Amino acid sequence: MPKQTYTASEAAAALGISLDTLRRWDKAGRLRVERDRSNRRVVAATEIDRLRGDASGTHISARNRLHGIVTDVQVEGLMAQVEIVVNDPVRLVAVVTRDAVEDLGLEPGMAATAIVASLTDVLPGIDGSQRYSFGGSNMLAAQIEHGAPADVFASANTTLPSRLHAKGLCSKPVVFTRNRLVIVVPRSNPSRVRSVRDLTRPGVKVVVAGPGVPVGDYTLDALKRAKLLAAVLSNVVSRETDVREVLAKVALGEADAGFVYSTDAKTVSGRVSVIGLPARAQPTVRYGICVVEASGNDAAARAFVAKVLSGAGQARLVAAGFLPRAKPKPAKR
Repeated sequence: MPKQTYTASEAAAALGISLDTLRRWDKAGRLRVERDRSNRRVVAATEIDRLRGDASGTHISARNRLHGIVTDVQVEGLMAQVEIVVNDPVRLVAVVTRDAVEDLGLEPGMAATAIVASLTDVLPGIDGSQRYSFGGSNMLAAQIEHGAPADVFASANTTLPSRLHAKGLCSKPVVFTRNRLVIVVPRSNPSRVRSVRDLTRPGVKVVVAGPGVPVGDYTLDALKRAKLLAAVLSNVVSRETDVREVLAKVALGEADAGFVYSTDAKTVSGRVSVIGLPARAQPTVRYGICVVEASGNDAAARAFVAKVLSGAGQARLVAAGFLPRAKPKPAKR
């Protein structure tokens, strides 16, 4: 018999939100929460179904939902690492906050669904035999600096791998793809945002990634180029730990606009609308990859990088919406 009710933690996990967000929705009347016989908060399955889609029944693309079983949870300080077996031998390792693990009640043996962005689709598609750890580039770089085992580091910028290279922690990085920075707004667009300049209007709630996070740095660069840095930052209501958090805030209607990569925006196209940046404001978004010096699998690591840079690997990236490694040279006249 299909599940009729969810505990608060189960409902938050099913909706891909934190327990705190679920409580806020309850108080705001956005979500109907009831009490069971033990006085625990429960959410009806019909409520979950209603909130999973918009009025048109649009859901996050199935190709970005990977179902599996939690096999390992490691908590250290404020952060945690969660491993999910999706389809042996494919394993996903997500870096999340300790609060998220506790709020969602994650533990080995628990069924889980990982909602992933396009890059995390592409790399396993290039080589599905490897174990992948997905998370914010800055958090992954910090883990490598602290001795976490890794063979290859792929980052949404070249700054972080270059910094690791300078410290003797990875090989000289190479650019393996490029992307575009865009503005996303909820499909309903309640603040009627049409351009980057509209983000300077009083009352517009803007969400960005925090300092040191690649997409956050690209956002500051874009605003400087547009000469709107101070005006837009005065409307920032939240600074997130990675691009997925920014996208989630906008998709859930908790912000009027946010800055994300073009490829990430496509994963929830039914929930957000995309606004392009003027050419003069578009930053150079390049992704770097390197082999970790402490790797015990140097040959395999270099072979993996070669696969990503190969024609087949690049074709997969371009098919997912990423840009070629290098800008096409202008045709000679």
